[in-house]
Amino acid sequence: MAQSREPESISASHSGRSSSASCSRRCDRTSDACAKLSGRFEDGFQFGRVRGESAQHEDQQVGPDHELRDEDVLRIVTDR
Repeated sequence: MAQSREPESISASHSGRSSSASCSRRCDRTSDACAKLSGRFEDGFQFGRVRGESAQHEDQQVGPDHELRDEDVLRIVTDR
């Protein structure tokens, strides 16, 4: 039997080389959030900055394997 999942919502804003995303439910990892927003973010990903429950401190620098939690705010920095 298939499991029902909560609908997911990711909102984003873009500014130069960085973008911010906010997940309304658990996005597994930073790389998953990049893929859901756009392949462009996944291809050019350099690092992310996270605020929220999964961060050890505000604006923690994270890699693609960082596990995100509900209501985390992720800022994605890409190469040009």
